[in-house]
Amino acid sequence: MKAWAIAAFLVLPALLLFPVLSGERQFFYRDVTRQYQPLQAQLDRAWADQSLPLWNASTQGGVPLLANVHAGALAPWFPVFRMLPFHLAYGLLVTLAWAALMAGAFVFLRGRLPVMASVLGALSFGFTGVVLGATSYLPFLAGLACIPWQLVALRRADRLTGVSWLAVLFTLQVLTGDPSTALMGGLVCVVAALLEGRGRGVSSALAAGLLALGLSAVQLLPAWTLYEESARSASSLDSRLAWSFHPARTLEWLVRLPYGELLEPPYFTRWDLAAGPDAQPFLLEHGWGLLALLMLGAGLFTRGPLRRLGVALVALGFFLSLGRHLGPLQQLFTLPPLSVFRFPERYGALVALGSALLSAHGAGVLLDAFTLRRRWAAGWLVMGALLAGAALMGAAEPVRQAMLSTASLLAVAGLLGLLLARVRWAWLLSVLAMGAVEAAHAVPASVLTLPAETLETRALAPGHRLWRENAALRKLERPVRGADDFARERRLLHATWASATPGLHGVDELGGFSPVALRRWQRVIQATAGRPVLLSQLFDVCSFVSTRERGQRQPDWAPVAQLADETFLYETKACLGRAWAVSSVVEVADTEAAVQHLVSGGFTPSTMATREDSGEPLPPLAPTTVESIVRKGAGQLELVVSPSAQWALVVVSETWAPGWRVWVDGVERPVELLDGTLLGVAVPPGGRALRFDYGEPLLTTGAALSSSSVLLLALLWLRRRGVRT
Repeated sequence: MKAWAIAAFLVLPALLLFPVLSGERQFFYRDVTRQYQPLQAQLDRAWADQSLPLWNASTQGGVPLLANVHAGALAPWFPVFRMLPFHLAYGLLVTLAWAALMAGAFVFLRGRLPVMASVLGALSFGFTGVVLGATSYLPFLAGLACIPWQLVALRRADRLTGVSWLAVLFTLQVLTGDPSTALMGGLVCVVAALLEGRGRGVSSALAAGLLALGLSAVQLLPAWTLYEESARSASSLDSRLAWSFHPARTLEWLVRLPYGELLEPPYFTRWDLAAGPDAQPFLLEHGWGLLALLMLGAGLFTRGPLRRLGVALVALGFFLSLGRHLGPLQQLFTLPPLSVFRFPERYGALVALGSALLSAHGAGVLLDAFTLRRRWAAGWLVMGALLAGAALMGAAEPVRQAMLSTASLLAVAGLLGLLLARVRWAWLLSVLAMGAVEAAHAVPASVLTLPAETLETRALAPGHRLWRENAALRKLERPVRGADDFARERRLLHATWASATPGLHGVDELGGFSPVALRRWQRVIQATAGRPVLLSQLFDVCSFVSTRERGQRQPDWAPVAQLADETFLYETKACLGRAWAVSSVVEVADTEAAVQHLVSGGFTPSTMATREDSGEPLPPLAPTTVESIVRKGAGQLELVVSPSAQWALVVVSETWAPGWRVWVDGVERPVELLDGTLLGVAVPPGGRALRFDYGEPLLTTGAALSSSSVLLLALLWLRRRGVRT
C-alpha cells in the first residue's frame, strides 16, 4: 500500500502539470523568467566551457555566480537543465519536488496513522496555497519537499543512520538554492523532538545540522563572503521584513482569495495587505484547502502527538510570518539566523505543514469512529464535501470539468461502498474524491503558467554594455487585468531587455536583477543612473533602452530600433571601452567619498580615477594606451597595453569583488579598487601583458571542509554496516 500511495503522489502532479510537461504551457510568475532562467543560462555556458561557474559577467557589470546561493550552481538537479530546454526542465523538477513533498508527508504520517488518513494529510499539505505558490520558486519548493523526509529521518536520529540522512537533507536544502528552508526544517525537527520528550533527538538534530554545515561548506563559505559584500547585509530591518503576513490574511485560511482574484484586479490581493517590494504578494495565497478544513476540527479537539506538533507548527509559523506586524518583537529578526533571510511570509510553510498534520490526525480520529451504524453520516460527509468543492470551483475550465467528473464517479463509488458496509474502502474513495475536487480547484497549471512561446531578444554588437532606464520605462507600464495581460507583459519584458534577460543571449548589461547585488556597485549606480554620459564612460554603456520622450532630450543618443510602443534602443559614442589608462588619481577614504568625487563637476573618468583602500600612494603616472582586451571566459580578462617609461594606472570596467587577482607580465600585482566599484592595476614601467582572474576567496577552504565531511559521512555509513554485520 505504501509503494502504491507514493506512486500515486507522482502521478497526480504529473497529470495536473501535463500541459507544462508536454510543452504546451510554461511557468512564468515572478522569479522564473526574471531570475532562474538567466542564471541557468550562465551556468550552462560555464559548464559547457568545462569551467567552474564562478563569475556572471552579463549582469550588473559582473557579479559572483557560484557564491550566489540562489543560482543553485551545485544543486544536484543542474544536469536536467543541461539536457532539456529550460521551461521543460523547470516543469519536470517542479513535478518531482511536488511529488516528493507529498510522498514524504505520507511516509511520515503512515508511521502513526492508517493509510487513508495518511493519504488525506499528504494531499492536504500538497494542495495548500503556500505549496501551490511555491511552484514559482523551485528552490523554495525543493527545500520544502525535504522537510517531511527530515521528520522521517528524525525518528531514527538516535542512530547513526538517522543523523547522517538528516544531515544529507539539510545539505540538499542549502544546495538547492534556498537555505531558509534548512532553517525551517531545523525548527520543525527541534519542535518535534521536544514535544516527544526526546532530548537526544534534539542533540541528534543539532549534530546533523553541524554535519550539514560541513557538507555544504563549498557553497556556504563563498555565499557568506558575497553576503558580506552585498547590499543585503546592510539592508534595513524594514526591507528585510517586506512581505510580512498581514493578520487580516488569516481569512484566507477559511475563504479562498477573499480580497481579490489571482489574475484579476486588485492584482492577487490588496496592496496594503501584501506590503512587499511590489503590489504582488510573495505567495499568492495561504489557503489550507477544503480537505484540511473538513478534518482539522476533529484534529484540534482530540488528543495525540500529531495534534501537539500540528498546533505548535501552526503557532510558530504564524508568529514568524507576521514579521513587521509583531510590534516590538520584530527585533527578533535582527538576530541570526533570522536576520539573514528576508520575506517572513515564507514561514507560512510551517503553518501549512501544521494544518496538514492536524487534518491527518482528525481524519484518523474520524476513521476510528466510523462504524456500520454511522455509515449514513459518512455518506452525507462525502456528499457535503463534493458539493462544497463544486460550489467553490465556479465556472470551470475543461481540465477542471474532467476532474469534477472524476470526483463525482469516485463519490458514487464511495456511497456504494458505504451501502455495502465497506466503510474503510469508502473512506479511501471519498478521500480521493475530495483530493480530485481540490486539485481541480487549485491546479497551478492554469494559474501560474502561460501558453508556451519562443522569445527572442534583439542582438547587440558584442563588446559593450546595455543600460535599461527602468525609471523612465515604468511610466509606460499598463495595468495587468488577466492572463492575456500577463502574456503581454512577459513578451514586453523580453522585448525591452528587462530584468536579467539580455544575458540569455550573451548581451552584457549594467543593470539587471540579481538577488545579491554588490553594495559598492549599487551605491555608485544610485549616484550615476541619472547621468547618462558619466554612466557610459565608467561602465562602457553604449546602448540604452528608454522612452521616446527621454531619448529626445539626449542629443548624443541615436535611435537604432523600436522595441515596443514608445520604447526604443539608443546608441551613444560616449563609452570609453572596457579598459583605459588614466594619468591622475584621487585617494579616497571609502566608497562614499569616491561617489562624491564621481558626481562632482570636475571629475573626468577618461583621465582620472579615485583610488580606495590603498596601502601606499602611487608614484607619478604617465598616460598609456590599452591596445586590446580579450575575455577568455567568465571572470578572466587579458589586456595588452603600450609599454611606458613610467608607472601607469589601468582602469577595467568590471565590478570589483573579493577574489580578483591580477598579473602584469607574469608577476602578481595588487588589485586596485577604483571609482568606487571598478577594477584596476598599477602597471610598472615597461609592463605590457595584464591578466585578471576571479576566484572565490573561500572556495578552496569550503571544498576541503565539504570533502572532509563527506569522508566522515562515509565512515558513519561504513560503521553502520559493520555494526549490522
